[in-house]
Amino acid sequence: MNRRHLLKALAAGLGSSGIALNAWARVDQARIYAGYPAGTAVDTLGRQLAERMRPAYANSLVVENKTGASGQLAVLATKAGRADGTTLLVSPISTFSVVPHTFSKVAFDPFSDLIPVGSCTKNDFALAVGPSVPRRSMICPSTSRGARRTRAVLRSARAPPAPRSISRASGWASSRA
Repeated sequence: MNRRHLLKALAAGLGSSGIALNAWARVDQARIYAGYPAGTAVDTLGRQLAERMRPAYANSLVVENKTGASGQLAVLATKAGRADGTTLLVSPISTFSVVPHTFSKVAFDPFSDLIPVGSCTKNDFALAVGPSVPRRSMICPSTSRGARRTRAVLRSARAPPAPRSISRASGWASSRA
């Protein structure tokens, strides 16, 4: 294939997508399912998306929380909804990448039941320690020296006499481990 064939194929693809975009009509009502409780990051993101999408997408855009089973109930509600673009899901990627490997029975196929539309956020992770840990022992974990020190802090937290409390993220809500 030469450059001319590639440009023709690209132009044909752009032309057909332009027709599809122009043919997309504003809908009367749409729904966004969030698989986590009100006030969590997933819920907040769903509500922010609804506010931004409403003017161009739907007259009424409702965010409904279907909590439980690490987001699976929201996936099932979305799967059962109309397949016309009026039923959407906002969910962390873990619902599709971790849940199928950690639950013995999953009622959806992460590869074929839903179509991904896009990525909404990027999340960073942080490790924080209390004031009893010497400040010098914490350096950016992305360096090899920082990674060694981070592992040392984690070993120290797990060591006797008693393990220290460690907090971790779970379903985009804080929990204590």
